[in-house]
Formats: sequence, C-alpha cells, structure tokens
Amino acid sequence: MTVKSWTTFNCYEVLEVPVEVSDEEIRAAFKHASRRAHPDLGGSHEAQVRVNIAYEVLSNAELRSKHDRHWKLGASATGPIVPFFTGEEALRNLWTGVGGSSRKLADGKTSSGLVRRVKDRITRDRDRITLDRESRKSACVDEFTKKLLKVRLEAAVILLAMGLSGLVGVLYPVAFLGTLGGGALLVPRLRGVNFGVGSELSVALLDPRAGRRIQELAERLSQESVARDRERLEVHFAALEQLGKLVTTSTKAADTENQVLRRLLATLFVLGLMPTRHDASAKRVVLQGEGEWAALFYQHGVSQPLAVATVERILDARAAVGAQAAFLYNQGGLSEKAAECADSAYVRWVGIRELNTWAKQVWTSENGGPSGDILQRLAEFKSFLDTLPA
Repeated sequence: MTVKSWTTFNCYEVLEVPVEVSDEEIRAAFKHASRRAHPDLGGSHEAQVRVNIAYEVLSNAELRSKHDRHWKLGASATGPIVPFFTGEEALRNLWTGVGGSSRKLADGKTSSGLVRRVKDRITRDRDRITLDRESRKSACVDEFTKKLLKVRLEAAVILLAMGLSGLVGVLYPVAFLGTLGGGALLVPRLRGVNFGVGSELSVALLDPRAGRRIQELAERLSQESVARDRERLEVHFAALEQLGKLVTTSTKAADTENQVLRRLLATLFVLGLMPTRHDASAKRVVLQGEGEWAALFYQHGVSQPLAVATVERILDARAAVGAQAAFLYNQGGLSEKAAECADSAYVRWVGIRELNTWAKQVWTSENGGPSGDILQRLAEFKSFLDTLPA
C-alpha cells in the first residue's frame, strides 16, 4: 500500500479528526490511532499502514491539499491541484483557477496555496539548518583535531630525523645538511595550524589550550555556515515576492508584450505549469505539467478581436508541439465565432479584462504551483524569465 492509497480512503476518518484539524491535533490523533491499530493491541497490519499513510498525507501541506480536493473537503473542494486535464470541465476549472468561495476571492483575504507551500518549505529548511548546527560543529572539531594531531606527528618525526642527522654529523659532517633541511620543514609547522583564511583561525602547535581553541573555532564556523544557509533561503522569499507582483499587477494596454507574457507565465506557474521553450517569432511558449504538455499563445498591442482563422492556426500549432491543452491571450479577445471555435477545442482564452480578473483569482487560490521541490522550481522559473527579452 503506497501513499497514493489515500484515494481509496478518507484520511480524516482514519485518524478520526475533523477536516479543520490543526497540525498539533493531527500528531496527537496519530498517536492514539497508532495504539488502536497496532497488531499487538487488537489492530491489524493493514490498519496500521492506513494510519501511517493518513498521518503522512495530513502532515504534508501539499499532499493534504490534494487529498482534500480528491474527497471534496473544506476550502480545497474546488480549484485544481494537478496542472490540467483534457476534459472540458477540468479545463474550465483550470482556467478559472479558483480555490475557495468567490466571496473570499473578492475581498482578497484567502491565503495563497503557493505562498503557504513555499513558506512551509522555507520554515522546514530553516529549522533543519538550525538543528544541524551542532553536527556541523562536531564535524569541524573532528576535522581540526585530526589536522592538529597530523601536524604534531609530522613535527615529531622531523625532530627525530634532525636528531639522528646531528648524531651522524659528528662522524660525517655532510649529515648536518639533513638537520638544516629538517629545520626548514619544522619552522612552518611550529607557527601553528591554520584552519581557514586568516590568522584568527589558527592554533599554535604546542598550545596547552588547543582543545578549547578548536571548540571555539568550530562554534564560530558552524554559526557562520548556518547564517549563510539561512541567508540563501531569503533569496526564495524574494523570488516569491517577485512572482506575486507579476501575477497581481494589473495589465494595461500600454504594457509591453513581454510584460504581459511574464504575467501569463507567472499565473500558469501557480497553476502548476513550468515553461520549457519560448518561440518569440511564433509568440508561443510550451509548458509542462505532471506528465502532460500545454502551449501558451499570446498577442498584446492589438485591440481587435482575433478571427476564427487565427484560432484554427493555433489548433494546428498545438498539435505540432504535442500539447494536450492550449491557452490563448489576445488584448482584444476573440470574435464570437473564434470564441466558439476555441471553446469547442478546449482552447482557454482571455482578453486584457479577463486576464486581470483571472490572474488575481489564481494567486489567491489554493493552487500550489508545480510538483516536486518548490524552491528549485521557483529558481528554475526565475532562470527562464531571465532568458526572455526585457
């Protein structure tokens, strides 16, 4: 039985908790349910596996959101979590991207699923980095201690060789050259052992406080390492803020086409679609979801509605790139016949007015972005935007 088994049973019922249960209540319910389901206490192996899966799903924000959508529970009952399907209703839901009630979307007070997912991941990484400080310190202490012992051993061997060279030199004066060579090797070792850049990270070879000094250096370096890693996490907050601005800033007729394209891609990213290829001449971007492909066609700066012939060419282009879904933006929207053609072929389209409404709804929805490592996906998305013309 795998984690995907939650599609066959309701995890809340397995743990006997309500849908609005908190993380702390989930942990407590898991402990009680584990005791009930344990084979040695009257339960069964299958029951124990179900309890474990239920806890794994409900304690993970992304899996819990998918579970709630599958079972149509709570605020996640509407709005897609998977990138897109080929059914008409599923495509319509994807295009609206609404998670939660329309009232919440109207007043803007619902939390974004993507924002929550990114913040949860950053919080987990930050806590892990903080807890890892002691292990980093221990690793530094081990490394520095071994290095100090190695240099001390080398110095002892050099001293022994110099002594032997001196004794032999009494009979054969040329042997004193060995003593001089040994001295040249010994001097840099007597200056101390350097554990980094700068004299403040060194320990004298015969320092009686070497052990304490190593502990202090290891503490300092581990703290600096933790601080650097935590600073790197802040970059993801900046990326998330940039994404939010792209999605929520209203599109105007005076905007450049590339500004509009970035907003469209950011909105589709929230829905779970990663851009992979951009053809500027064709005004087309190919995007990838979970095992399926989509194509975005865009045109800004033309206030006239698109004709049906244009939509038909887009359908041919969609087939040429192997996309299962197509999204179309035109500043002036579509003519009546073109809209009918697009709708019948599952091409979801928006004009400038629809885009401003739809994008803000997507941002405040429960959609959590592409699957996988969300911080890596954010970085990949930013890299893709950097390849687009300014």
